Amino acid sequence: MKMFHVYEDWTTELEPRCFYVGKGDDSRVAKLKRFNEHHLNVVSSLGQKRVVVFSTIDEKATFELERKLIKERHTYLKDPEFNGIGCNRTLGGQGPAGRTMSEETKKKLSIAKSGVPSNKVW
Repeated sequence: MKMFHVYEDWTTELEPRCFYVGKGDDSRVAKLKRFNEHHLNVVSSLGQKRVVVFSTIDEKATFELERKLIKERHTYLKDPEFNGIGCNRTLGGQGPAGRTMSEETKKKLSIAKSGVPSNKVW
């Protein structure tokens, strides 16, 4: 059974600040590096600590909590009360979980990623 998680990325400052809220499975949580220039900039200048705040098999519940926390933490880039370092580019609640890829797509992805080192954190 697949578990879904909601996680927050916090700075490692003396007084940590939340800068990203995400949702995903185990592999997504373990993958600290994001392809989001705002996120990369915050991590490189202020550090990163990932905290899983909720886990369940109910994907809908994780989408709802992700939206709620993005709003509460003001991490959405276009939030009128933007916290200054937030890195969420959407209001949350989206994602490709459960998507099935064709064998052709899997092969293309495998070729594209061959030779690229993994950035998993265990």
